[in-house]
Amino acid sequence: MQPRWFCDIEVRPQPLPRPMAASAIVRVLHGAFRQAPGRHALAMPSHARLAHSVLRVFASGRDELDALIANIREAPSLLEQAVIHYPRSVPEDYAGSWSIYQRFRIPSRRAERIPGRSVRLKRVQEANARELPFFQMKSDSNGGRFRLYWSVQPYTGSEPKVRESTPDSWGLSTTTNPVPLPDIT
Repeated sequence: MQPRWFCDIEVRPQPLPRPMAASAIVRVLHGAFRQAPGRHALAMPSHARLAHSVLRVFASGRDELDALIANIREAPSLLEQAVIHYPRSVPEDYAGSWSIYQRFRIPSRRAERIPGRSVRLKRVQEANARELPFFQMKSDSNGGRFRLYWSVQPYTGSEPKVRESTPDSWGLSTTTNPVPLPDIT
């Protein structure tokens, strides 16, 4: 995937508070991203007035964005909580900054293998100390609830325009595969 097209999903402040509404929308996007693996990337633009007020989805082509929008358009959480804006192309001559949106992993309780030593607790404390934003998620497979923390770092690698990358099923970068996205305002 190369981020050549994008659309913004504006999160309404009512009837749910924005963080809850954004989490519900990300759950819908995750389901759609799983149906088309590696084709869409998710960003939360920093220019947005309020946290969780805009979710930005990138794709290589307009047809991929159109297919995604057709897939999610009728989801109740989007009908009630969001406005999907018209897709736009990333300017060919874009020379601005690029960022990486990456999941901040916190091990599950089941992953704790050494009694008395909590890597999970340390990661949660680190995420809270860094004031990382998160989405409140619910697993469809086991019904468990968890927070999907994410962080943003500036991209400093090779030329991002020619880089082919594959986002995970959340639309985020992984530690082994960064997905640089343009910081378009």
